[in-house]
Amino acid sequence: MTLRSLRALAPLLVAACTVRAPPPAAPAPLPSPSAAPGQSAAAAPGQSAAAAAPGQSAAAAARRLPAWVERSNEHAKILLDVLARFSPERASALGVERADQEVSDLSPGVEARLRAAYREAIAELEKRRAAEKDPAVAEDLQILLDAADRAVRGSELEERTRVTYVHATGLVFEGISTLLDDRIPPPRRATALARLRRYAGLLPRPLIDAAAHRIERAA
Repeated sequence: MTLRSLRALAPLLVAACTVRAPPPAAPAPLPSPSAAPGQSAAAAPGQSAAAAAPGQSAAAAARRLPAWVERSNEHAKILLDVLARFSPERASALGVERADQEVSDLSPGVEARLRAAYREAIAELEKRRAAEKDPAVAEDLQILLDAADRAVRGSELEERTRVTYVHATGLVFEGISTLLDDRIPPPRRATALARLRRYAGLLPRPLIDAAAHRIERAA
């Protein structure tokens, strides 16, 4: 089924979006034994004044990503957009906030629309790879292309060979628990209510009805 293909794609997107953190900063120099009590030690040779200044966090410097990593992350958004359209629960789990209030598309013809979306993404990624000069970014683009190609072929295979079934309760649990995790910021946790309303049919596109119709059509 389509949802299986999307779930298989998610770990590859995580790998493609993985932050390559710079090497850890060298530990701060110990205070000189000759320094008077309450007097701070001078910056070590080669240490900038900003690094030695109070309140300057090493973590803030670590958050600055190399330019090629930023470009790779931008390219990965092409497939994340497809994931957000067709499996927003998985997209939410990967941090795509705009998908937090949406639910999976189970309407008729979704498999064909999913494959069409991936083929459009593949065409765009191939164009970007052809123009890319940085080998590291080109490698990440190839990872994304391989993932999208497998998603298309997997969707075709599942449509031909698998019995249509939607584990609706599991999908609802995943969609809500993802947003209610304590590590999720409060504004995002609040969107769980809108998603729950959509699951229950209180907002357009009730998932449970769509799942039932999908199984009945396949019976």
